[in-house]
This record gives sequence, C-alpha cells and structure tokens, in this order.
Amino acid sequence: MELEFIQNWKKFDLNRQPLLVAVSTGVDSMTLLDLLQRLPENLRPQITVGYVDHRLREQSNTETQFIQEYCRQHCLPLKIAVWDAEQHPQHGIEEAARKFRYAFFAQTMDELGIATLATAHHADDLAETFLMKLLRGGELSQLIGIAPCRSMGQGRQLIRPLLSYSKQQLYDYAKQHQLTFFEDETNQDDDVLRNRIRHHIIPQLKRENPRFLDHVLGYTQQLSSTLKVNQQFLQQQLTRLLENDQVKLSAWLNLDQAMRRAVLKEYLTQHGVPLHQRQFTEVSSFLENRQKPQGTFQLDAKRAVVKEYMHFYLTFREEAVEKVSDQSFLIQGETPVSTATFELTLDHHEQRDADEQLRFSRLPAGLTLRHRLPGDWLRIREGTKKLTRFLIDKKISQRERQALWVIADEHQEVYALFGDQPNSMIYLSQPVENATIRYIVAIKYRKR
Repeated sequence: MELEFIQNWKKFDLNRQPLLVAVSTGVDSMTLLDLLQRLPENLRPQITVGYVDHRLREQSNTETQFIQEYCRQHCLPLKIAVWDAEQHPQHGIEEAARKFRYAFFAQTMDELGIATLATAHHADDLAETFLMKLLRGGELSQLIGIAPCRSMGQGRQLIRPLLSYSKQQLYDYAKQHQLTFFEDETNQDDDVLRNRIRHHIIPQLKRENPRFLDHVLGYTQQLSSTLKVNQQFLQQQLTRLLENDQVKLSAWLNLDQAMRRAVLKEYLTQHGVPLHQRQFTEVSSFLENRQKPQGTFQLDAKRAVVKEYMHFYLTFREEAVEKVSDQSFLIQGETPVSTATFELTLDHHEQRDADEQLRFSRLPAGLTLRHRLPGDWLRIREGTKKLTRFLIDKKISQRERQALWVIADEHQEVYALFGDQPNSMIYLSQPVENATIRYIVAIKYRKR
C-alpha cells in the first residue's frame, strides 16, 4: 500500500509544498497522516495538522490530548478548533459540524498561506455517498459525490488521496504499523441513513461482487469526465446562441429537444436559477410554444423568464436585490474620493500602503468612480467585452453585481471593477507595456 500511495501521490504534484491535513484521530485520518510522513523526502509535503474538537462525545478530551501529544512527538504543527456545545443546533447537527470544520480549515489555510487541504475520504465513503444520492434522486452530476480533487474557492483546493482504498485496507494498514486511533461510537447508530447503508447495504453488495467499490469509483470517474466534456460543449452552444445575454429564440428552437433543454438548463444554472424537474419542464414548454411568441413565465416572486419574438432572457425584479447608492465621483486633481469603506486618490507616485493601484500613461476623459451602468464595457486579451457578459462569465451573483464599484471614463470603458472589501478586485486594466506611467489611482480600504 505504501508503494501504491507514493505513485498516487505523485499525481497531485504537491512535492514539499505546504499541506493542511484534516485529522479526526479515526483510523482513516491517522492512516493518511502516517502515509504522508512516510513519503520519500523529495515528495513529502510540509504537513500542518488541522483538528476540530466537536464536543459531541465524552472521549473528545482524550482524543484532543492524544493528537496534541502525537504532533509533539512527530514535530508536526497543529491547529485546533473547539466547537462549543452552546453552538450545537437542535437539528441538522452533522451538517452544522461539517460547515464549522470547513470554515475552520479555510481560515487556517488563509492564515498560514496553505493552498491545499487533504482529507481521508476513502472508497467506502464514496460508495456510501453514491448510494445516498441515488436514493434521494436529483441531478446526474450529484452522483459524483466525492471527487479526488475539487476547488474550495479563492485559490484553495481539497484533495482526497485515499479515495481508491477501502476502509478494510486502512484498518489493515493501521494494524500492520501499530497505529493508535479512536472509533466514533456514533457511527454505529442505525438511526442515520449513512450508517444503515454502511452496515447493511454495502456489505451485501460486496458479497455479491468483491469489486463493488472499484466499480463505483470507475463509474464516478467516467461520469465526471463525461459531465466535464458535456459542460464544455453546452457552453460553446450557449455562447453561439447568446446576444447581449439574451438567447436567440429561433436558433434555440432549431435544436433538437434534448439539446434545447440541456442548453436552457446551462443558461439558467449560470444565472444561479436551478429549477426542480416539474418547473423546468413547464419553462421549457412555455418557450417551445410557437403559438405564443411573447410572454412571461414567473419563476417566483423575484425572477421570471421573458419571451419576446426573437429572444428569451431572465429578469430579476428590483426587490430581489438590495438597493445600492447611486453615488458618482469624478476623479481629478489631488482631492481624495471617500466612501464608507475605502479612499481613492489620484497621484503621480506609487503608494506603498495602497491595496490596489491603477496606472495610466494619460488620464482618460471623465474618469469616474461609480456603480455599473448599462452599456459598460472593458478590454480583455481577445478584444472587448460587455461588462454584463464579463460578470456572467465570472459567475458573479446579481446581488454582488449591484454593489460593485467601477472606475470608467466618459465612453463607459471600465478600467477597474471591485467591491467594498479588500481583495475584492475582479478586473484591473493593465497599461500598455513599456508605457510611461504618469498617473496612479490608488485604492486604500479602511480598517474595520
């Protein structure tokens, strides 16, 4: 298993890089921690252990003391979070605990400058999740359940190096290497669906076919690849049909029914409008009805699909989005522009304490700080793009869009696009290479 793990680890390309390892003191995470420490030095990451004391079991104090002593003996940095009993909800405690864990992991990664989190999910976990999704129904993409690697946002990623190993293999490894670990007695409670699947259904399936776990892993890998290719193809089709963020109706209707509905689902998903199957079928039928070239299909109190002869598109009532200020500030001279969250200054020199700096060889006419307007556009590597299309491509929500600030000129060319928080810059134009910089617009956020 050690040799196989080394080969699998190479696929992640994380040699000697910082790594946060989520450890619960169970057999899964203790095995992962041991395998990582046994990697050859040139492959071994710089391990930091992340541990959460959920205060859900009497033995949590013992487990916390154990991991502290373990990390001390193995010279491993340790970060601990405690989920106090007062924070425990009356219902949905498992989901609440998961959210607490991952919020802690993300915070720790940001604090320590670690880009990758490793968890000890294994093949049995994948099979359990697969069967639970199958039982509950839903989107085909949800059957993937647990991926070997996924984004956590903001430059962070989550990896699962043990996904190809069964729980029994981890037990065998722990026994062989005499690892100390703790069992969670709540895993024996058959009141929980996952536990019933774990204790009764999966053992039976393994008896029917000893390679059951391998087959689940193989199917999820195939499904993941197929969905990725499908999504890329649908994006190409949708791009061809879009005109100012409206779908060309006649071209959409010329597709066969399966493709029409797949493209429609992609369009709605990109706009953050997932629909259950019945409502999606109703929207599709509304748009496919050639006898009614115009109309509005109300999705809910705030959103609707509008059909107008040549196009269809989504609308969002103003009540759905929090109103923002219509403030507008002309950027000129040396007078700073101040908002509630940041200060903007125009100067001829670099400002070392600025959070962001926009550089110009010449100052555009009518340069203004304001919120976005219809007709705004910006330059990208391939040419120019409408700001609306740019925000959709970036998957910026409607609520976030309303609060964004832009720095634009009198021709509505956008040079910067950002929010009210540090590190919220979405777009910042770059000066022409080798241009002489004569003007600098500096943005400094206020401390909170």
